[in-house]
Amino acid sequence: MGNKKGEYTKNYAKQDLSKAYKVAYVGWYQKHPNVVLDESNMETYKKEYVFTQQLIWQTLKFSPGKFVDSSLETEYQTFKSNVEKKIKEMDLRVSFNGSTNTIDIGQSKTLQDKNKVLKSYPTFDVTDSGIRFEHTKGSNDLKITITNECKVESYQLTDQKAKKLGIQLKYGGNDFGAFIFDDGDQTVMYTNGYTSDPTLFLNINVNLYGNLEIAKKDDKGNFIANTKFKISYNSDMSNIIGIYTTGENGKVVINDLNPKVIYIQEVEVPDNLILDTEVHSIVVKPNDTTTYTATNSWKQGRIKAIKKDKETGKVVKKDGTVFDIYNSSNNKVSSMTTNVEGIATSELLDYGIYYIKESKAPNSYTIKAEVSENININENGKIYEIIVTNTRVKGKVIISKEDSKTGKKVQGEGSLQGAVYGIYARNPILDPADGSAIYNQDEKIGEVITDKDANASMNELYLGEYYVKEIKPSLGYNLDTTEYDFSLDYEGQEVTIVTKNVEVKERVISQPFQIIKVSVEGSTEAQLLKGAEFTIKAQKDIEKFGSWEEAPVAKNANGEETTILTTDEKGYAISERLPYRNVYCA
Repeated sequence: MGNKKGEYTKNYAKQDLSKAYKVAYVGWYQKHPNVVLDESNMETYKKEYVFTQQLIWQTLKFSPGKFVDSSLETEYQTFKSNVEKKIKEMDLRVSFNGSTNTIDIGQSKTLQDKNKVLKSYPTFDVTDSGIRFEHTKGSNDLKITITNECKVESYQLTDQKAKKLGIQLKYGGNDFGAFIFDDGDQTVMYTNGYTSDPTLFLNINVNLYGNLEIAKKDDKGNFIANTKFKISYNSDMSNIIGIYTTGENGKVVINDLNPKVIYIQEVEVPDNLILDTEVHSIVVKPNDTTTYTATNSWKQGRIKAIKKDKETGKVVKKDGTVFDIYNSSNNKVSSMTTNVEGIATSELLDYGIYYIKESKAPNSYTIKAEVSENININENGKIYEIIVTNTRVKGKVIISKEDSKTGKKVQGEGSLQGAVYGIYARNPILDPADGSAIYNQDEKIGEVITDKDANASMNELYLGEYYVKEIKPSLGYNLDTTEYDFSLDYEGQEVTIVTKNVEVKERVISQPFQIIKVSVEGSTEAQLLKGAEFTIKAQKDIEKFGSWEEAPVAKNANGEETTILTTDEKGYAISERLPYRNVYCA
């Protein structure tokens, strides 16, 4: 066989001719592409040459004959079997030939050839329509990558495309020919190559796009409508894809996104929520809906109540004052209690309108029945301060002056009106707001004067321990040096005035008088008379009743009628103690 060109002289079946090409290639040209037989090498290559030619003849159905030498025939059959096995391997395609493969954009898939044909393919790395095919000779793997530049949703790698891309198993050279010459009784076939090489055939479906669902919730688990988000393929949020708003169900779906990292940023939320300006990311998967849930906290603030004295404006530095907190629906939501500095701070309260109402007043103060002004919590983290004033409980003392013997009935010509009393601090009197001393011990707070009913009072006293002491007595009475204690104690937040009554008993000024009875009749010297009787009457009673006869007998210092005075043997008589007044005896 030489490199000679000619014309076909016979018409052979196409499949037989194709196989004959392969026989010539595998039997001879693959191993000895440059050998030309001549006398110098005939002995070396003759048998292989003859076996190849014999198989070509048999393939073309030209020579069904056998070698006469049986051992040579046996050797030929072994040669034939090996050649046909190699031809069968040449015709075998990869195991995944004709398969359909679905791949996401930006992703890769590696196909493995179980027929182990692919390892004979040359190394290639080619891209068509954004689809990259990679293979290394000696490996049975084919890597297919859908690049981000791919715009097709389906792709078919045909034999023609495979050849064009160089995805082809090369068994022969690029120049080939088959020549058959008639030479007497022989037909000789010459061929210099085989290029009917196997290729790949594949179907590829590309998942180009994915969807993104954004769900908006608050920290209580409620879905939130009317929240706006912007999305971008860039982490700096440049070249935004768009701005999207959640619907009534708190969700919004964005379709046909590239399956890659998507960056999401909130741009607007309802007033009650804290805007999250942080940029978040999520990977959108092709042919799928990826869900991103954004959870926002409510704006929260605190109410700070400062308790003050309504009159002095001082902070009431006492713990234990309780305020109840109500929302705009008049539902109680929380409570807060003052500390020793007189300040109460609430727990965190959600965005909304609130008011507070005092449920327990500080000691020494009345309860504040009115609710506070509305407090609108609309800034996160802010403390809203409110001043709550209370009126201190007032004290009142009523002094009731009485005669120690006759009570409210005045003796003689004295009077219970006009007595002056001082109100003194038994112990330091303290300001209920801050505990500072208003009056020191034994300090006089003020003076009062008894009225016509023998009473006197002082109002607006601070709670504490006091005593009453007479400074100036009323007409006809002795000065009372007794200190009358009284205590004005807190009686609860509903009692606005604590009243104490102090009863003072006083002795009327009184004294007896002495009378001497004498007789001067018929003598120049007075004679002491025994047994003379005298009745005592008050001058004012005589004036009041118009005559001595009508006037009542005077009362003694005990408020009882005086007895008739009777002189003794010396003519003397001493009266009982008589209250302050002018009297007559007869």
